[in-house]
Amino acid sequence: MSESWSHPPADATELAERLDAVGLAARTADLAALARPSARLHTLDGAGDRVGGSRLGGEPDLRAEDAWPRDGEGRPLSFLLQVDLAEVRAALGPNDLPDAGVLAFFYDAAGQPWGFDDDDPLQWRVLHLPAGAPLAPRPLPDDHHPENRFTSCPVLVAAEPVFADVGDFEVTDVLGTDDAALEAYETAVPPRQDFAHRLLGRPETIQNDLRFDAALAATVAAGGAGEPAAEPTAEVAGRWRLLAQVDSDEERTEMMWGDSGRLYFVMTEEDLRARAWDRVRVVLQCC
Repeated sequence: MSESWSHPPADATELAERLDAVGLAARTADLAALARPSARLHTLDGAGDRVGGSRLGGEPDLRAEDAWPRDGEGRPLSFLLQVDLAEVRAALGPNDLPDAGVLAFFYDAAGQPWGFDDDDPLQWRVLHLPAGAPLAPRPLPDDHHPENRFTSCPVLVAAEPVFADVGDFEVTDVLGTDDAALEAYETAVPPRQDFAHRLLGRPETIQNDLRFDAALAATVAAGGAGEPAAEPTAEVAGRWRLLAQVDSDEERTEMMWGDSGRLYFVMTEEDLRARAWDRVRVVLQCC
């Protein structure tokens, strides 16, 4: 290919220009339709101590009645992220999340589960704190391991579309299995190399299409012991949506997932509409 880009396109206009440059102009409409809006979380300088404000790391803001989330053995989970949903609404307009309140994310940063075992759902938690609830900073528990605490960092919420990755089955649906066309698309929409925290959109995968992993893990967890679950179909995997992507960000927050990996909080469309936060799954991918 004569053209080369180091980052995904920033918007639909740039996507169209890139697809035209690699000979895929005729497929622009179909490929652009695969994009999903996201709330990109840009890290900022400062402590991120506004009560109810969007931030990575530090201390969460909880209600008095909220217990600190713990794993199946009673160990405290690590606080990763909280997002002011009113800021998401202001950036994106109407979206799939509640219009207001705070969404808080916790994870077993010590064990770093990959998300494939039956008991893994005990290793993370997502809390929705409704709008108007009295919140206050919650100190980390005394038995919280120091190495699993993260530096507080405020974030700016901004709209950013996420285009489909060449490994997503929807791209193959559009382009077929033509290697030249797929290579051209990957040239136009290369994998992201810098870190990116976000809500919604599409997961920017490091390995395979993680929606199949999440669907399979959920099936196994629901079925319990017995015969191995069948590989999910594209229809089943396609129901899974990205809720949040938390990247390795050692410089700002001291977060490191495996070998410079990413955490993906995902849930089905049905569970997202039902606000079934207890049905969220996490997938960890790394290089």
